[in-house]
Amino acid sequence: MINLVRFFIIVGMCYETYCRNNLVIPGKLDGAKAYLGLWRFLTYQNFQILILTNVLLFLGQFSNKCHYLGKRLLFGVSFCAVCIVFSLFWTIWAIDRELIFPRALDPYYPHWMNMNEHFWILPVALFNILTIERPKFSKKSSSCLFLAYSFFYGGLLIHIKHHTGKWVYPFFNVLKFSHLVAFFPIVFSIAGCFHNFGFYLNAKANPEKKKSV
Repeated sequence: MINLVRFFIIVGMCYETYCRNNLVIPGKLDGAKAYLGLWRFLTYQNFQILILTNVLLFLGQFSNKCHYLGKRLLFGVSFCAVCIVFSLFWTIWAIDRELIFPRALDPYYPHWMNMNEHFWILPVALFNILTIERPKFSKKSSSCLFLAYSFFYGGLLIHIKHHTGKWVYPFFNVLKFSHLVAFFPIVFSIAGCFHNFGFYLNAKANPEKKKSV
């Protein structure tokens, strides 16, 4: 049953990606036409990582290697990335949506697509973390993958700013330099908490059986 649900999740997410890649948006509003295209956005990267995670976990019923890689990706990157995208997007939206998803996009960017990329990703991530068995690898080893991806994306944002002179996200433009210096470590710390929270939820869903004396 779990693999059947995961199969439909994969199909739905692949359809979403197909629709996103074929959106027709005016030049200045279309991130796909900017430097590095859609891959500059954490939302897009996160969505593709979530698809890959589910594909690997689905194939895991046939291959132990795929199952292992899927679990590594789930605990090391996917779960905490989903939580960061979800929490940051909706927090900034509540403050001023123009800083994260301008109203000018509404005629071109369907509401259902926005919800899939920024809301329904969380239930999918929770489904993954709660239905998978406890990992045999340690939280410490998983954190290496988490750290690698965190530094990769942070470096990518700085590279794009240096190359184009513009930040990927509009809300960076309203932050002072001192705020930016504080922003990255704070988000990194929150992401670390989400990383640990994933292990906590998984342990709660899969309590260790007490050995009989």
